[in-house]
Order: sequence, then C-alpha cells, then structure tokens
Amino acid sequence: MLIFKHRKTGTIYRLLAHGIDETSVRAGLGVVVYCPLDTEHTVYVREEREFEMMFEMLGPEEMDRLGV
Repeated sequence: MLIFKHRKTGTIYRLLAHGIDETSVRAGLGVVVYCPLDTEHTVYVREEREFEMMFEMLGPEEMDRLGV
C-alpha cells in the first residue's frame, strides 16, 4: 500500500492505481487514482505530474505512526 501526504494541507491519501486518460483531448496522459486514507467512497483522479508535485510519499516510520 502506498500512502501519500498532500504537501499543502497535510491530508493523507492512499494511491489506488495509475491509469491513462483516453479522452480525445488528453489521450495518453498518465493519471493517478487516489482516495483519502479514511474512506474509499471518494475517489480522485489527477494528472501524474501534478500529483508528483503536490504529494509526498510517506516512509515506513510515518506510516507506523499513522497505524497504516
């Protein structure tokens, strides 16, 4: 399980999948699918490059602190 923290808000999210946007305007664009750690009922999709800029992956120590 890969866990990320939003750099600005500090909110914790779980990475669900990587995907490819196939809409005609954005065909082939890499995207990331993720959700808040505390609920899987809200799912977000963000451009992969933007996700990498806005989120940081948590290491094992931080994940242990969160009980993940």
